[in-house]
Amino acid sequence: MTTTNDSCVLAEPIAALLSTIYMCLHKLKSILSEDEIEEILDNDVVEQIHGIFKSLSQRMCKCELEDFNLERNVDFSSNTKVGQKNNITASLVLSIYNTLIEYNSNAKALTYEKAELMLSLHGSIKRLNDFMQATKSMELSGKSFVEKQLQSISFVQLSNLVY
Repeated sequence: MTTTNDSCVLAEPIAALLSTIYMCLHKLKSILSEDEIEEILDNDVVEQIHGIFKSLSQRMCKCELEDFNLERNVDFSSNTKVGQKNNITASLVLSIYNTLIEYNSNAKALTYEKAELMLSLHGSIKRLNDFMQATKSMELSGKSFVEKQLQSISFVQLSNLVY
C-alpha cells in the first residue's frame, strides 16, 4: 500500500495476481490436454504453483485477524489514512480467501481434507465478516463494505462435495 497526503492506495494487489494465476491454469486445463499443457508449461512450474496455493491455503486457515493488524480498536473510517488502510487490508484478505476457496473447490478430486480446508477458509471469511460487522464498517453506496466484498465469493456447489 502506498499513502499520499490524504489517501491510501493498494499498489500491489496480490489477490488479483493469485486470481489471475489460478484462472490461467484453470483455463489451460479446461481447453488443452495434459500433453499440450506440458508442451506450453514446464510441469515443475505447474507443480510449484499448486504447491504455493496449497501452502497458502493452509497458512491462511491458521491466520488470525491480529496477524493482519485488524483488531477491535482499529479505525475503519474512510476519512482517515489509517481507516482507508484498514479497509484495503480487510478487502485484500477477503479477496485472497475467495481466490483460495475457488482454487480448492475446482480440484480434480475433492477429498475430505480439501473439504475441511474449504470449510476452514469459509470460517475465516465468517470471522472477518463478523469482525467488520462488530466494528461498524463503512457504508459503500447503501451497502456495507462486507456485503460488497462477499458478493464476489464463489460458492461451492453441493454436488462438488459429493463423491
